[in-house]
Amino acid sequence: MAASDNLRLQVILAAVDRATGPFKRVLSGSRGVATALRNQRDALRQLNSQHRDIGAYREQVAMAQRAKAALDAQRQSVRTLAQQFKATGTPTAAMNAEFERAVRTARELKTAHGAQEAGLQRLRGRLETAGISTRELVTHERRLRGEIDSTNAAMRAQQQRLVAIDAAQRRSARIQSAGLQASAYGAGMAFAGQRALGATVLPISDAMEFESAMADVRKVVDFKTPQQFLQMGRDVENLSMRLPMLPAEIAKIVAAAGQAAIPRQELVRFAEDAAKMGVAFDSSAEEAGQTMATWRTAFRMGQDEVVVLADKINYLGNTGPASVNKISAVVNRIGALGEVAGLQSGPLAALGATVAGMGIESEVSATGIKNMLLTLASGESATKSQREAFDKLGIKATAMAQVMQKDAGGAIMSVLQKLRALPKAEQAATMTQLFGRESIGAIAPLLTNLELLQ
Repeated sequence: MAASDNLRLQVILAAVDRATGPFKRVLSGSRGVATALRNQRDALRQLNSQHRDIGAYREQVAMAQRAKAALDAQRQSVRTLAQQFKATGTPTAAMNAEFERAVRTARELKTAHGAQEAGLQRLRGRLETAGISTRELVTHERRLRGEIDSTNAAMRAQQQRLVAIDAAQRRSARIQSAGLQASAYGAGMAFAGQRALGATVLPISDAMEFESAMADVRKVVDFKTPQQFLQMGRDVENLSMRLPMLPAEIAKIVAAAGQAAIPRQELVRFAEDAAKMGVAFDSSAEEAGQTMATWRTAFRMGQDEVVVLADKINYLGNTGPASVNKISAVVNRIGALGEVAGLQSGPLAALGATVAGMGIESEVSATGIKNMLLTLASGESATKSQREAFDKLGIKATAMAQVMQKDAGGAIMSVLQKLRALPKAEQAATMTQLFGRESIGAIAPLLTNLELLQ
């Protein structure tokens, strides 16, 4: 190569290095910023979880007190009936039946009270494990609020840094494009060198993992042209600059979404929504993506509707004692049954939040709600015992099934209000007739908390 050519190449390489050097230095820090942001997100998730546990503990204490008051009142009713028995000498069949119902109700209330106390003990243990004494909740809550505020401020600062890095990457891309156009003057080699240097922005191990993840995407997504696949890769990389995630992590979500038959044109948005939902729900983006895919299938939703449901659950979790994960677990367990029974996803989430917020385990909550929906929508297939219970409430099973398809939320409220209007000695027996004994633990607390559903 001639000396003049060498000199020209050196000058070009130096010019490119001067132009792209600042960008490379900024970009090389992007992974550190993303890692710091992920760490702060994890810390915020833990702080929010502890803060919710404090709120749940307070609510659990109140529910346990209400359950004890109901149990004490029922025990007094049993004692009163027993005294009447002694005074009568020969009790009638009606008195015997009333006494048996009272004893059975007292036994069920005792079981419900025991469940509330067990839930209280679990929450107390969880708080103590986190170093939070239940005797100093106000002090710990004040401390947590301060730490949450400072962590949020740090995350906002890191987000701003990522925005700056994204802008730098775009400027770098424009310089690369200019390098291509200058290839006629011998700058092609300089551009190639700049590309090679730019590859150091993403560590080799991360680049290999990203390539492997995109290969998985290609297996499950139907790309009509090679350009569509390349564009998907660029979209994933661009998304990683806006989110605290590596490109390979996003590509894995895209692959899982593709396997769940999410349309190709919605995959990148799906991955972005999953990442945001993961932060809001204190879960991983992969778990959030799986949840969204479940909702799309179970409720036959589009992505906009999925985001609306996620927002509703997040709101319920932030304003009530139940965590978003518990509410989501109940909604997932019930799934398409809610729609079949006439209950849409939003009211279903509200119902799940109310039950889960009373300290009832997700599986028990879902079972109780399922049995209630099945009974209210049973119509002509209602059993003799269920029809008798409906009659006691002044309701026809067939009419209830029709109302459920028009206004399931209103129908459920109406039934619960009628159950609450019954004498306390008859409530548990009637609920057992309607929904089964295994559902009492989830449904009985609703009678004393109907205001939360309205």
